[in-house]
Amino acid sequence: MFTRSPFELTGIKLKKMILSKIINFRHDSIFEKVDYSERYFIYPIHMQPEASTLVQSPFHIDQKAAIINISRLLPLNTILYVKEHRSALGKQSLEFYRELKQHPNIKLISYRENMFELINNCVGTINLTSTVGLESLFFKKPSIVLGDVFYNNTGLTFRVNSFHELGKVVETVNQDGFKVDEYFEQYDAKLAYYIYCLNKKAYPFEFNVAKLDTKERVLRKENVEGFAYCINAIIEKNYNNL
Repeated sequence: MFTRSPFELTGIKLKKMILSKIINFRHDSIFEKVDYSERYFIYPIHMQPEASTLVQSPFHIDQKAAIINISRLLPLNTILYVKEHRSALGKQSLEFYRELKQHPNIKLISYRENMFELINNCVGTINLTSTVGLESLFFKKPSIVLGDVFYNNTGLTFRVNSFHELGKVVETVNQDGFKVDEYFEQYDAKLAYYIYCLNKKAYPFEFNVAKLDTKERVLRKENVEGFAYCINAIIEKNYNNL
């Protein structure tokens, strides 16, 4: 992004804004209604370009191909709900949506839908590195992950390295009566300990881009001081370990 001219970047931003307006105008014809009586897995569309895919899940950068491959592994009575990312609106082309909608067991879900309700009623979540996988752990739903993400360290996710492995995991968690907190021993204790460790090691500041909707929070004095304290602590720790 830093090597491009400001005119090119402006054009990219304008294109995204215009396309997002078109998508919102055609919202009801692109996105489908949620039917909680269906058996479904959730796939959240990831924001791109980001390290979350480029670095942590480099073999699934083509999300359209990944989504279609996932859908081919689902049982006949199961749907893949693909939920658009609010911040990514306008990044995907209309052709992207059209190609996914050609598959009968893929349903495009609006970014306006409540993710917590979707997770609470799903069979499980399938994602690359999204925090949706972490959120599903709190709802005691199977969290199937295709990338390297921090919450894999809970020991409570189904980390798969291939679509072959994914098919086996989907078959396992889709069985009637499957309960993820019974599959993993000491589920509650492991999750509680992991959250405790995150809080213990975390620094109290928001790390985000200072955009129009985040500038006030990110650049406030307390947040900048918290960020500075974090950097200083990391430098001191590494210096002392030399």
